[in-house]
Amino acid sequence: MPAYRSDTQRLHARAQRAELTQPEKALWSALRNHRFHGLSIRRKSPIGPWIADFVIPARRIAICIHPETTGTGQDHPPPSALERLGYTVLRPSAADLAPDTLPLFLRHLSRKVTQ
Repeated sequence: MPAYRSDTQRLHARAQRAELTQPEKALWSALRNHRFHGLSIRRKSPIGPWIADFVIPARRIAICIHPETTGTGQDHPPPSALERLGYTVLRPSAADLAPDTLPLFLRHLSRKVTQ
């Protein structure tokens, strides 16, 4: 069974990958190409009916950047839903992914990955 529910969801995730926000670009730059502990990391990956910003499938960790707006949007998964699916959910804010604070978040993520 695929991780996505429909081809429409898969195509929507693909479109979102083409339009990353600045915090997403900064984090992706640090995580891509197996740079982070040699792990494969997916961006804008469907999980059930939602699209997580980043997923580390080998460790079942989902990174969902907290939206800057007050609403969660239809694509942002509620943390409890992903936890029920067995994922550890990290919800950094855009401020956590700013150039001066990104190393702190990466250290936190490193601790989660190596637990």
